[in-house]
Amino acid sequence: LYPEMARQIVQRGHALGNEGFSHTRLLPLLSPSSLKRETELGSQAIYGATGATSNLFRPPSGYKTPWMLEELRQKGYLVVMWDVSPYTWAPLKTSSFNMSNLEKAKPGSIVLLRAARDKAGWETESNLPQIIEALQDRGYRLVTVPQLLASGQGIALPDGIQPQIESK
Repeated sequence: LYPEMARQIVQRGHALGNEGFSHTRLLPLLSPSSLKRETELGSQAIYGATGATSNLFRPPSGYKTPWMLEELRQKGYLVVMWDVSPYTWAPLKTSSFNMSNLEKAKPGSIVLLRAARDKAGWETESNLPQIIEALQDRGYRLVTVPQLLASGQGIALPDGIQPQIESK
């Protein structure tokens, strides 16, 4: 929906990942052919807007199934999840921003930040300077997911830091 925003993201050196074309939370329930169509259309939209390709995939809202993960892996995607989110989500309600959630960050953490044109996106934009400062004050260096993967650093998961997993 926002190709100029996508172009700016890439031009500024940030990474984009596929979330499926329609960004549906029902993605894990789709048939393999529908999942393939969603990822292909998402990749085409990213490429059309930016000229860039990506093998990163973030399941919308974090919903996933084992078969979906296997389908994505077979298509060459690396599924990226997060272990820290400053949003407090409640079913059928909008998000609320909670800076104290950033205290859960640890080396290798992936922080979920939304850039969408919705309440969560506006919360991110208005709080971004404080988010960056809070993490840097704790000694963290902010990098893109591809930079984190290339570093060989373990990736933090809710249950602890896991070794890096290579994408096939």
